Amino acid sequence: MAGRWWDRLRISAPDLVASMRPAQASPVWLLEAGEANVPGWVGPCTAVGEYVAAGPDRVWQRLAAVGRQTREALVGLPGWTVVGPADAGSAITALRAANGQDIGQTRERACSASTGS
Repeated sequence: MAGRWWDRLRISAPDLVASMRPAQASPVWLLEAGEANVPGWVGPCTAVGEYVAAGPDRVWQRLAAVGRQTREALVGLPGWTVVGPADAGSAITALRAANGQDIGQTRERACSASTGS
């Protein structure tokens, strides 16, 4: 995290740990000092290695294909409009409410349905 944002962080730590923080260290040091989030370091490293091994061009082509398939599948979804062209070159797919739906309520219903609550 960039130094200009450090004053916004509110990390609670025992006094002993806080007193050991080096003067120029980020407040995030307080989290790293007592915790070892190994998966948080290994996971991204593994993902980057796999990305490089697969070839960035190949990955981006596949993402674009998935996005195109998704946008094509959603065309004609009642009450929604697909935003952007089918061949946008990305996996990101945006929908626009076409019948005045309340997006917050729609999201809440979708999340409740997916968790069964």
